[in-house]
Amino acid sequence: AYHNRFGSDYGKDIVLEFTDEPCPIFRGRVPKGAVPYSDELPAAFKTVFGYDPIPHLHLLFSDEPGAERFRIHYFRTVNHLFETNFSKQISQWCQRHDIGLTGHYMYENDLYGQQLWGTKIMPNYRHQHQPGIDHLARQIDEVISAKQCGSVLNQFGKKRMLSELYGCSGQALSFEDRLWIATQQIQLGVNFLNPHLSLYTMSGCRKRDFPPNLFYQQPWWPVNAAIDIPLSRLCYAMAQGVYAADTLIIHPQESAFALWQTQCLIDFNVRGEPEPAADIEPTTRSSKEAIDAIDKSLKELLLTLQNARVQYDLGDETLISEESCVERADGKAFFRIGQTRYTTVILPSMRTISTETLRRLQEFVNIGGSVYRCGDGPSVLDGFASHELNAFVRTLPFHNASGLVHELGARNPIQIEPQKTLSGYLWSHLRWLDDGSALVRLSNLTRSQRFDERVS
Repeated sequence: AYHNRFGSDYGKDIVLEFTDEPCPIFRGRVPKGAVPYSDELPAAFKTVFGYDPIPHLHLLFSDEPGAERFRIHYFRTVNHLFETNFSKQISQWCQRHDIGLTGHYMYENDLYGQQLWGTKIMPNYRHQHQPGIDHLARQIDEVISAKQCGSVLNQFGKKRMLSELYGCSGQALSFEDRLWIATQQIQLGVNFLNPHLSLYTMSGCRKRDFPPNLFYQQPWWPVNAAIDIPLSRLCYAMAQGVYAADTLIIHPQESAFALWQTQCLIDFNVRGEPEPAADIEPTTRSSKEAIDAIDKSLKELLLTLQNARVQYDLGDETLISEESCVERADGKAFFRIGQTRYTTVILPSMRTISTETLRRLQEFVNIGGSVYRCGDGPSVLDGFASHELNAFVRTLPFHNASGLVHELGARNPIQIEPQKTLSGYLWSHLRWLDDGSALVRLSNLTRSQRFDERVS
C-alpha cells in the first residue's frame, strides 16, 4: 500500500521501511497456552530434523523423556520459518524497491519475553539494512536489547543501528533525561536515534499514547536543537570505523526453547470456542523460574562487563552454526562470526548448547583459544545428556562475573586508573578507525557522582 502511493519517492525521500514489533505469535489474539504454528511447519520440521513432529506435539506441554530435544527442534523450526518468510522476504522486497528495512522486533529485552512472543531475535537482524531496537522508559539498566542488535551489526559489517527511544518516559521527560538515555544507547552501539514520538495532533487519546510527544506542541520545542544537534553529531562520529569487541558471550536463548513447557489452560466462551487472552505467562511456574534464573545471570554478567569497560559481543547459536569459523593469525587464535574476530569466548549460565557450537568451541580450544565458564551449565547437548559435553565443560576454567573482569582486565585496551573506588556506570566504547587510530568514548551515566581517573 505504501509503495502504491509513494513509490516514486522510494530511494529518494523515503529510504527505509520501518516494521514495528513483528512476532510469530501475538498474545492476546490466541487462547491461553497457545504455541506458534503454521501449515508449513510439519513439512519444514521433517525436512530439517528427519521425523514427523505431529506425534510428538504433546511434548510441548509435558516433561516426558525427549521433551527438551523436541522443543529445541520445534522452536528452531518456528524461528527458521519466521526469519525466512518474514524478515528475509521483506528485506529482499525492500532491496528490490531501492529502500532499506529497519524497525524493531517484539519484546527484545529478556529470554522469557523473546520466547513468549515466539522468536529468537538475533538472526533476523542480519536481514535488516539498518537493524533497530526499542528502548522503553526512563532507565539505563536494560542492556541486552542493544547488545544483541549491536553484535549482529558488527558481525555483518552494518554501519547504522536504530533505537526507538523515550517511549513510556512521560510528558515530563527533560533534556537532561533525554541526554542520559541517548548516551547509554550510544555507548551500547546505537548511532541513529528515532525518538518516540512526534504527533501531528495530540487530540483525543493521542496525548496518552506512551508519551512523551516530542514535537511542536511542547513549550520547549523552539530550543529542541540544543540537544538534537549534538546528539546527531555524536551518532555520526560513533558510526565511523568498527567496534573493537575482543570477547564473545554465547547467547543462551535456546535454553528457553528447551525449558519452555507450556501449560494447557484454555478458556472457552459461551459458544464453546477457545477464548483469546492476554497470556503473558503460558508456561509452568518451574519453567519460568528456570528461564528467569538464566536471564538474571546473563544480565548481571553483561552489566558487570559494561561497568568494567570490557568490549564484547553476543554470539547467537544459529549465526555460529551458519556464519562462524576459527582461525589463527599473527600467533593468535580467533573465533570468527562474519566479519568480527574474538580472542576470548564466555559460556554464561545455560541449560543447553547446540552440537555446532560445541564443535566450534572445541576447534577454538584446540588451536589455543580461550574459553571460560561463568555460571551453570551447559548440561545438555541439543536437549540430551552428553558425556562429551560434560567432559569438555569440565576442562574450561570457571570464573564468576567479578573474576572474569579480573581475568579480562589486563587485556582491555582501555586502562583506567581510578583515584577512588568506582561505583559503576562509567562506560566505554572503543572503535578502530579506517586510518588505524582509535576513537574512545567514556560516559559517566551516574548523573550524580564525579569520576577523577587517568585513562591510558
